[in-house]
Amino acid sequence: MNNYEIMIVTKIISDEELNAIIEKSKSIINAEGKVDKVDIWGEKALAYEILGSTRGIYALITYSSTSNATKELDRYLKINETILRHMIVRKEC
Repeated sequence: MNNYEIMIVTKIISDEELNAIIEKSKSIINAEGKVDKVDIWGEKALAYEILGSTRGIYALITYSSTSNATKELDRYLKINETILRHMIVRKEC
């Protein structure tokens, strides 16, 4: 298993919607790994406009998992319309 970090930037949504995205992401990760930490940074201004949004909600998830779970997580985040951007980075140990 490898260690990863994922930064997720969503549109301005309710806490319930954000928690649903985080929980779905955690369930995908926990199928083949484990979540180490979830850190919600809150609402911040974007550096540039993305899909008409100038503000977004940032969340950082640190986890250990296989590459298959990471690919599935990437697929889920790409098709979710409330996600403006996401980036998965493999951490060096």
